[in-house]
Amino acid sequence: MLAHPHDTVGDCTSTTRLSHALTPFELKLRHELDLEFRRMDSDWFFRWHNLNIQNSVVDVDRFDGGRIHTGGVVFEGQIQQIYWETLTRFLKQTIHATFATWKRDTADYPIEQQKHSLEGVAAEVVPVSETGG
Repeated sequence: MLAHPHDTVGDCTSTTRLSHALTPFELKLRHELDLEFRRMDSDWFFRWHNLNIQNSVVDVDRFDGGRIHTGGVVFEGQIQQIYWETLTRFLKQTIHATFATWKRDTADYPIEQQKHSLEGVAAEVVPVSETGG
């Protein structure tokens, strides 16, 4: 299992490092990212563990509308490149969607609260993206 970004001691998601109370958006985002991290860990990443098992098939989302369907191979070369490109695509989509949702959901926040919220969102998203590689 992967180490969850919120499980680390002194991680940058702590409110003491943000110097402000979490906004409703940040609280919602923390919960949603936690659920998404656990889903990916138990589903997408877990399936890759069967990659080099003979007669076993890995069938996972490519995050571009397609699927990866392979198995019985060693995690190197082209399949390793496909893995990292797919994971990068997922992370970019997640980060983009997060900031698009932030823009929509915080439009009514006062400007100072938006600024603090944006800093909090960045603190949530950066640890997630760093776990990918």
